[in-house]
Amino acid sequence: MSLKGKVLIATKKMPDPTFREMLILIVKDDEDGAVGYCLNNSTNELVGELWGKLSQQNSNCEFTETNDKSRIQTGGPVFGPLTALHKLENASENEVVPGIYCSTSGEKVNEVVTSHTSFRIYSGYSGWGKGQLKSEINRGSWHIIDFDEKFIFHTPETEVEVWKEATQQISQSFFCTLGIKNVPSDPSLN
Repeated sequence: MSLKGKVLIATKKMPDPTFREMLILIVKDDEDGAVGYCLNNSTNELVGELWGKLSQQNSNCEFTETNDKSRIQTGGPVFGPLTALHKLENASENEVVPGIYCSTSGEKVNEVVTSHTSFRIYSGYSGWGKGQLKSEINRGSWHIIDFDEKFIFHTPETEVEVWKEATQQISQSFFCTLGIKNVPSDPSLN
């Protein structure tokens, strides 16, 4: 079963501290391996600042200056091209889930940034070789939850809340499997 479009949350059994309290959206999962992006790992660099630098470095560069104030996200520990997760279908290279697209070519990423659509730009990615992610899941290193758009399109100030909401999804799922229907937000009040 492909995990494309699912969100991973590291468990306490995850040996790599890089992924502690990270939500990772899987955008590719096939026989060659898996690729995902950390959804809640903002940097301090603004998209508009980076685009200004890129457009000045090369006169025939496909990056157009923009005043966008969103922050660049760290997609993971693996070096890779700038990537956009976005809602602009005509700039799509890969539909991750219905209405959410992924693009890595400079031309497509620039088109997304200069449009007026919701997007996030990622530097780097999280990657797994053939069978590696499945092995980590079997060892209990990852929880798997359904994607929710709010996991991508949030502000850096709300990253902690997004993390908490995602982990509550795990708790709710667990209690549902036990047949418990009403779970208080603070079980100590029970």
